[in-house]
Amino acid sequence: GLRDLRERRRADRLLRAILEGTAAQTGEAFLRALVKNLAAALNVRCAFVSVRLHPPENRARALVFWDGAGFAAPFDYLLEGSPCAVVLAQGELVARSGARSRFPRDSKFDEIGAESFFGMRLQSTSGEPLGVLAIVDVNPLTDEVTTRTVMRIFASRAAAELERIRATALLAESESRFQEIFRKAPEYMTLVRTRDETLLDVNETFERATGYLHDEAVGRTSNELGLWADQHQRDATFRVLARDGRVNDIDFMLRRRDGALRDNLLSGVTLDIAGERCYLFIASDITARRTAESALRESEARLRLVSEGLPAMICYIDADHRYRYANRRYREFYAGSDASIDGKTVEQVLGVDSWEAARENMLRALSGETINYVGKRRRRANGSVRDLEISMHPHRDDTGRVLGIYSLVLDISRRRRAEAALRLRERALEASSNSITITQATPDGQKIVYVNPAFERITGYAAAEVIG
Repeated sequence: GLRDLRERRRADRLLRAILEGTAAQTGEAFLRALVKNLAAALNVRCAFVSVRLHPPENRARALVFWDGAGFAAPFDYLLEGSPCAVVLAQGELVARSGARSRFPRDSKFDEIGAESFFGMRLQSTSGEPLGVLAIVDVNPLTDEVTTRTVMRIFASRAAAELERIRATALLAESESRFQEIFRKAPEYMTLVRTRDETLLDVNETFERATGYLHDEAVGRTSNELGLWADQHQRDATFRVLARDGRVNDIDFMLRRRDGALRDNLLSGVTLDIAGERCYLFIASDITARRTAESALRESEARLRLVSEGLPAMICYIDADHRYRYANRRYREFYAGSDASIDGKTVEQVLGVDSWEAARENMLRALSGETINYVGKRRRRANGSVRDLEISMHPHRDDTGRVLGIYSLVLDISRRRRAEAALRLRERALEASSNSITITQATPDGQKIVYVNPAFERITGYAAAEVIG
């Protein structure tokens, strides 16, 4: 009874002494005041707060360390072989005496001449281990009960301050990353106060895009700077942003300081920064892209005009064997004059038999070969059979991957008929029993270009003697 009363009174005195020394402090200042007053109140040489490092997981940092004469500079140490590793794992460690011999690998214990140690785990509100609050002395620990009572009370406050310090550091790191991204972003970014639409901040890309320096833009509105070429579009965009909290991919014309107009694509979002409701705008100059798109459309239109007028059949087939383009002659030949074949498979357009005949060559072309073949027969849309000359050329991307094939198809049926007729005439001339001579008019007179075998028999002249 009397002993318990004395211990409670002593604990109360120690708590009041520590509270008086730490009451006005927060954050790291509180931790420094805590360990200094804790060491004085418990009459021990050292007191410290250490935190776990992430990463590496096997190290800790003595954030504040009172060594009896002053504060040591923060230092990192290995958890393995240290009493702090036990505290983090078990929640508490008491070494009433023999601390140095119990932890021979702890160089700090050797330096201090540690005899006793008492440590408690500091943990977050979610139960995550944060670090350790501990005392170390050169004498044995004599009043464990009072020491535990005091340590337990201040361990909770120390853990709360560690959480505050960590949250503040994370917030500062996040703000720093945001500022770095904001400043160096390739798109131009602006921060606008919602209540008066004043520009609070602009990044470096904004300066280059508009011609206005940071200090010339901040504190003014986009209206005052005349950044929007279309005032009605600007007002409508701000109304939608105020109503929905965001806008996406607004195509607008930006007016630079020098009066030049540039195509831009803008998105915006509403957010709170330091208690101020703001709009964050991100925009990119797409003038070059729009110019390139316009040039591409014109080029494609010219190419389509040319390809539509060519006597050859032209098509593009993707890697899935689907048509992505076919000119007029190709469509007329395979599907009829009014039919569309875009998106259809080659098998659907050619039919099963013709597809099977073309399949091997098409697969070779899609694997990267240039294919040319003659004499394959394809059935036209009107049912007739024609002789075709077909070329297939792979289309590759920048990495060399085949995306599809371009195919050029020529109907050579008429040429084949003409060649057959010519061969027939040649055989008739060769077989004739009459002497036949073919001449060609030249500036020097008529020259013999052909004689048949009958001529050689009747005249006695060989063909080589008279031709030319």
